[in-house]
Amino acid sequence: MSDYFFLLCLYSVTASDGKVEEEDDEGIDDDDDLADADEEESDLDLAWKMLDVARAIAEKHPGDTMDKVDILSALAEVALERGLFMHLFEFKFATVRMFLVLFIYLYIYI
Repeated sequence: MSDYFFLLCLYSVTASDGKVEEEDDEGIDDDDDLADADEEESDLDLAWKMLDVARAIAEKHPGDTMDKVDILSALAEVALERGLFMHLFEFKFATVRMFLVLFIYLYIYI
């Protein structure tokens, strides 16, 4: 169940890549642009909440795994898009730390 939830969270973040698609139509009102901006913010908020829940679930399991690295990396990407730079550095640092631990573990035991 948690693997399915993680994949859903990861898909929701990577499906849009956090980018806003710009339309070249000149007939679009400013109200439509504001509605699109609000919709993107809500998408980012939803992605943040889902990934935060996935992080909480993953932290309950002992040890560092690539799933945790993927979740933290996705959280860092969403933090960058939302402008939460302190969270960005926190998650990127944790991602690098876990990745190095996993790399050293594999190097020593394989």
